[in-house]
Amino acid sequence: MALEHGAVDVVFVVQWADARIAEQDRPPEALLELSMASRRAPLDLVGLLQRMPGELIEPVARDLFVQLLARALEADPSRLRAVISSLYLQAGNTLRIDDELEGWASYADDRLCLSAAGIVDLSFDGECDAIRNEVNDFAARARSRGVEWPSVK
Repeated sequence: MALEHGAVDVVFVVQWADARIAEQDRPPEALLELSMASRRAPLDLVGLLQRMPGELIEPVARDLFVQLLARALEADPSRLRAVISSLYLQAGNTLRIDDELEGWASYADDRLCLSAAGIVDLSFDGECDAIRNEVNDFAARARSRGVEWPSVK
């Protein structure tokens, strides 16, 4: 979802795959293909990610998803709108996020839509910074539950 909506890019996914490969003796073929996919379209990578072996437990997947979005936002703060849209859209998708995060994502998405339409100015009161900080807070809570992405070099 994050890749499809531009919250993360191909380079980010390739770097993540490289870090995972370095941690494993026998990485799965789909992970190796991701590592070599730097010139492929984002939707091609979605297909490769779907071929990754194993299944995630929903709360773990949710925590990893929030952390992924926080990393993408840290790497490129201009992606705020794409990150929040991915988070908000995911709230109603197959990966259910918790009620607090869902309510907050809905609010943040509404505020960013209003800003994009020129109806409100979010830079006036530092609201964009507050939204970024909230994404980081949700990611920190996920890490505190013992769920964490491998580091990306």
